[in-house]
Amino acid sequence: MREDIAELVRAIKASCATGLICIGSGGSYSAALLASWIHQEYTGQLGLPATPLQAARTAAVRNCATLILSAGGRNPDVLGVLKHILKQEPRALGVICLAKGSPLADLCADYRFVHCAEFAPPAGKDGFVATNSLLAIIVLLWRAYAEVLGLPVQRDLTLQQLLAAKSGIEKWSAELAKSCGHLWARPYLVVLHGAAATQAGAVDLESKFSEAAIGPIQITDYRNFAHGRHHWLDKKGDETGLLAFISEEDVDLAKKTLALVPRNVPVARVQIENSGPLGGIEATIKSLFIAGFAAAARGIDAGRPKVANFGRRIYHLNAWSSKREAITTDERLAIERKVSRPLRNLNQPELEYWRSEYRKFVGAITTPQFHALVLDYDGTLCDERYRFGNLPKGVASLLNELLKKGVLIGIATGRGKSVRKALQESIEQPLWSRVVIAYYNGSEIASLDDEQVPQQNCTISPALQPLDEEIRASRVLNALADHECKKNQISVVAKNPSNAEKIYKVVCDLVSSKFASGVSCVRSSHSVDILAPGITKLALLDNLKARLEIEFPHFLCIGDLGSWPGNDYLLLSTPYSLSSHEPSSAPDRCWNLAPAGIRNAQATEFFLHLAKASKGMFRFQYGHVFAAKRRKGA
Repeated sequence: MREDIAELVRAIKASCATGLICIGSGGSYSAALLASWIHQEYTGQLGLPATPLQAARTAAVRNCATLILSAGGRNPDVLGVLKHILKQEPRALGVICLAKGSPLADLCADYRFVHCAEFAPPAGKDGFVATNSLLAIIVLLWRAYAEVLGLPVQRDLTLQQLLAAKSGIEKWSAELAKSCGHLWARPYLVVLHGAAATQAGAVDLESKFSEAAIGPIQITDYRNFAHGRHHWLDKKGDETGLLAFISEEDVDLAKKTLALVPRNVPVARVQIENSGPLGGIEATIKSLFIAGFAAAARGIDAGRPKVANFGRRIYHLNAWSSKREAITTDERLAIERKVSRPLRNLNQPELEYWRSEYRKFVGAITTPQFHALVLDYDGTLCDERYRFGNLPKGVASLLNELLKKGVLIGIATGRGKSVRKALQESIEQPLWSRVVIAYYNGSEIASLDDEQVPQQNCTISPALQPLDEEIRASRVLNALADHECKKNQISVVAKNPSNAEKIYKVVCDLVSSKFASGVSCVRSSHSVDILAPGITKLALLDNLKARLEIEFPHFLCIGDLGSWPGNDYLLLSTPYSLSSHEPSSAPDRCWNLAPAGIRNAQATEFFLHLAKASKGMFRFQYGHVFAAKRRKGA
């Protein structure tokens, strides 16, 4: 409860607006199940628990967020699935590891979009079934979701309070042991649970019984039990005990079901006092105690079982060796990003079409000399964690290098003065005059050395005035978001990220009647921006053309949101354009050519490395890297 969870909060925040695949092995699978349910309860998005092998075999990864859970960060499956997931490029990727300095964290460090949260639980190293790590993970996850979504958390909560053990844990444990003791004389155990939080407790009980060889166990929810599974009790009732997890929402159903169980079957009822995610944590903790009671009754040390040699060999099998593909990794990635589907789902003519378009684009973008470089700011030059600070050092260094060689750089942003300050901190002052900034999506344009732009306290455009009034009057929108007005732009920012999609739809509902008059609505990485007629980032290109005094200049444009309604859509609809994250579907422009798992500012840094400048112009030399990699068989 006292751990610093800032990085975990960032991971959850990045995944709140989409479905989540939560990945865990062994005991971590129980945590993955509970995390998936919390994600559904708190965000309204679908949550899916998966083992590493299941996650590796689903095509849904690319269109979801993923969260990988690991106690030690060393086992071959968690390392293998991380490498696989990185190649699939999910919308967001978080990792929780209950050990510091693990191989898992080392691998994450190479990919800046990955949020890796490392912890060192005070209980120290786990036994065979990793009980302390499981408890730590589910408590940390509950705290992180609550913080992201502004929900209350009792920071001084103790285990004794959670379990309502008023007379102390020892006495509480003895009472729980007594209530279940009559089950252990039977070799088989059937466990019933509800449809929500109590499932995590049941799944973890199955995990411990199986992993520590405590005994054969079957788990199912109350209604699935009704569909034939009751037949086991008819035939094996004299050899079976039944344990039922009962939460407040399950009381009536559990009572009616258990009343019909044959009298020869001993039943233990495990009441779950808490609701919501805390109920899931409570059920999981109780399952740990119950597994311990069963193991002790059968003379088994569940924390230190003797593991057979064949089991160790199975554990260390490498299930993640990759087969050689007929298509290069660069080509596969670029095409999959374009079509938002795995290559295996394309028929041969479609695949050949996109391979041809990819090669034509690579040839086209590596041919001309460019007169200026044009970049988006948020999500392109800086990621969320750097949003209100200086640029990442690698990006800043490369920009300064290009400027020193005389390259003109344009930066288009939906923000104002904060971007000017950040750039002035990152760009060497003698170079400021060669940096041109389009503030508020092209509303105001000036060089970096101009302290008078953007203007402050401007009167809002008459075209936006009625919309400002409608937004202020909208109870729905004001409950979900804050908004800020500038002369030609209204920015609407979600109060919590899980509502981003809904906010865009609500804003479009309000603005749609004004679309015909030229008002537009675009999305950035952090807001929905309503723009006055005629306001686009393309105004920056006109400004740069006038400064260059060249009739047909070539601009290389880079942004992160190239597909509609991303606020880089128009900027990246120009002939020579690259996406650092989401490309458009256009075959002749706006491709993402970054390596696997590299996105946003890290992808931009990769592109900047390939911009080779001389005498105020530069070429994009991806083709040389591409050819070299092919020669090496990469």
